[in-house]
Amino acid sequence: MKKMMLTMALLLLGSERLSAQTLPFYGYADSPDCVKNAMEKTEYKTEEGAKTFCDLERVSREGLLKKWNAIPSSVKWKCINSESYIMLSFCIDQQFKDNSGDDQQNSDN
Repeated sequence: MKKMMLTMALLLLGSERLSAQTLPFYGYADSPDCVKNAMEKTEYKTEEGAKTFCDLERVSREGLLKKWNAIPSSVKWKCINSESYIMLSFCIDQQFKDNSGDDQQNSDN
């Protein structure tokens, strides 16, 4: 009986979403080899394109770090599987845009 209760408790704990979701780490953006890695792993196949990608990733990460704790968990969970800081930032912005449209419609009714 104790074993079954412990198993159920662990399953329940495991299924809970953490409210303190940390900002994902996309290592290639922070790597000294970012340009090389970006040329290999993204659509940016030129050195100039890959450098621009890395610069945008760093700027996006810095912006997200500043506002991460103010972003609702529900938005984080919808966007957490993004592949880069740029896409994560875009997804979060889109969620807020979509939600503000819903709020506008609700206030019109």
